[in-house]
Amino acid sequence: MELWGGEPWFLQLDSHHRFVPGWDAKLFKQVAATGSPKPVLTTYAGPYMPGDASSFTEEPMRMEFDRFTEDGLVLFRPGVIPDWQVTTDPRRSRFLSAHFLFAPGNFISDVPYDPSLYFLGEEITLTVRAFTHGYDLYHPGEVILWHEYTRNYRPKHWDDHTAERGADVDWAERDGPSRERASRLLTQPRLGQFGLGTERSIADYEAFAGISFAHRRVQDYTRQHLEPPNPPAEDDWTAKTKDHTVRITVFASQMASPAWTDAQFWYVGVHDSDGREIFRADADRAEIGPLQSGHPGYITLVRQFESTARPAAWTVRPYTTVGGWLDPIEGELIGDGSAHWETVSTIGVTTVSPEHKDEKTVTPWGDADLQRCYPKVVPGLWLTQMEGGFSVAQAGAPTRFVINNTGALILELANGRYSVVEIVGVVQDAFGLADPPYAQVMAFVDSASQCRLVDAEWHKERN
Repeated sequence: MELWGGEPWFLQLDSHHRFVPGWDAKLFKQVAATGSPKPVLTTYAGPYMPGDASSFTEEPMRMEFDRFTEDGLVLFRPGVIPDWQVTTDPRRSRFLSAHFLFAPGNFISDVPYDPSLYFLGEEITLTVRAFTHGYDLYHPGEVILWHEYTRNYRPKHWDDHTAERGADVDWAERDGPSRERASRLLTQPRLGQFGLGTERSIADYEAFAGISFAHRRVQDYTRQHLEPPNPPAEDDWTAKTKDHTVRITVFASQMASPAWTDAQFWYVGVHDSDGREIFRADADRAEIGPLQSGHPGYITLVRQFESTARPAAWTVRPYTTVGGWLDPIEGELIGDGSAHWETVSTIGVTTVSPEHKDEKTVTPWGDADLQRCYPKVVPGLWLTQMEGGFSVAQAGAPTRFVINNTGALILELANGRYSVVEIVGVVQDAFGLADPPYAQVMAFVDSASQCRLVDAEWHKERN
């Protein structure tokens, strides 16, 4: 920036890039397509590996919200532009990348780098400063360059800027005050050479991006990575945004096939009552391995996130390098009133109703004398009522299951004193059924047995 001599355009990038042929012409084509008098093209470019010609991706990338740091700075992550095959037009961006930035030359005088900033906080402060100076941020709609992210063979500044290596000031002594300064700009805006501009306010940016720096919240529209500007939100949207914990519990047998065990990753998504994805955090190989070698009966995925929308359902779907996306497993969620959500009917109760017609299916126990089978729950089992059902677990167990009212009644009766036939009769009377629900009750007890909630041996005599 200090070498700027009034050139009309400014290009900022990291050293570890590779460019597409004709990249300069593509930049000017993208700039013209924005129609903005003060455009900025920026993105987290797609990855590549030096020496590997097959590693160059064809999808143009964008910047997505990732999370807030403990001191209120915003971190981003790269993501693929979803409709890149349809159009190469640039897309509006919420954020600005320091590793690739193409802007009019006046950007240098309008938004000069703050020399007090060391590292983290650089990009989010540059974003709001550029926006408030009237610059419009865009992602290129086609690939301009690729970025080498790992840099495994090069030391990082936190490796060599240490007292042990002879640095006058340790990197951590620079980083702390720098982060504090960056965070303060977001919550206590200031004008000036290294502050905000006057063409737009920081409140304008927060509305555009769907972010509240003071509350450290983001809108669902932002978390879904939809193109800005965000639609108008209610004044109290930050208060309505809650922290959620979702526990997805699935029978291990449902994930025992090679499609699941050999998957490159599992898609893990949480949806609202209309089926819209409100959160996604995939399970990679590092998470999948311990899950599959854990409890032999079931697998539990825990996801924590914030959202204004109420979680209602989940989907887990494997992705393989050979077959691509394979068939998913899906389920519903119910809450306990404190933003904790559990998998509905994890242990397989079929809701019974007066319209039920018993199909007389073969039972899992073949010709067992059901009048002499007295199921009994394991010691230390407890049930907690939730919204729309019950949470059930063995004392001290890390995994909970969720059942409906029918399942809770069956577990209450499974005390070793009632036979399966007697339990079926009670359920039939309780729900006013025309036929005894043998298949449903026995399927539930079988599932509960797999989850080690009911004695798998089945007491043959009345206790």
